[in-house]
Amino acid sequence: MRGTGYNWLKIGGLFDALEHQQQLVFQYGVDAVNDDRTLLSYHRLVARVERVPPDDSFRVSQIAPPEDGIGFITVCRLLSTGVAGIFGPTSDETSDAVQSICDVKDVPHIETSWDLKQRREDFLVNLHPHPQTLNRLFVDLVRNCEWKSFTIIYDDSDSLVRFQELLRVYEPKGNTVTVRQLEPGNDYRRVLRNIKNSGESNFVLDVSERILYEVLLQAQQVGLMSDRHNYIITSLVRLQQ
Repeated sequence: MRGTGYNWLKIGGLFDALEHQQQLVFQYGVDAVNDDRTLLSYHRLVARVERVPPDDSFRVSQIAPPEDGIGFITVCRLLSTGVAGIFGPTSDETSDAVQSICDVKDVPHIETSWDLKQRREDFLVNLHPHPQTLNRLFVDLVRNCEWKSFTIIYDDSDSLVRFQELLRVYEPKGNTVTVRQLEPGNDYRRVLRNIKNSGESNFVLDVSERILYEVLLQAQQVGLMSDRHNYIITSLVRLQQ
């Protein structure tokens, strides 16, 4: 890197073992900035990517060996390398731990996940759309589809907060709105079969991107993916082929 005439800025990225796409997008963003000569004319970015266990704030904020014996570089260790900012992780518990450390060290922290708390710390930037904006979007989508009845399929209780406006607008007006939560685990067929037996053909599907492919696959297996079935899929992450 010496002799190039650039100042190199290290950007930290924290991802769990299943977030391959998020890591690729992060690296793509770094490369795109470096390739655009109109941005950061005298600087270039260097990605420093580390894996963290999901929902484990202790391992994120401390130095702890994982089960496979490969050591984790924690947030504090990552900061000691001189990163100018930290991107991620997406899980709430670990993200809170990262944010606490970044606040103390005055280091920018970038989130991309749904945040019910809508925090306003000085060094926090959340790129995820605001909950109220998403609420209005869901209402507009259903109205545009002219659905008179639909079923909301979700996997965690945060979905009910995301759809507050949708439920408020539609429930008092004689429309049939059904809310069904998927069972824990990796077999969703029982709930999906019950939904199929209800005769509903319009669905708002709000599940984690980690299980989205499996949910759609099992929906196909029980007969919920025919040409008469319509879906609004709320995941903001594209499926990996």
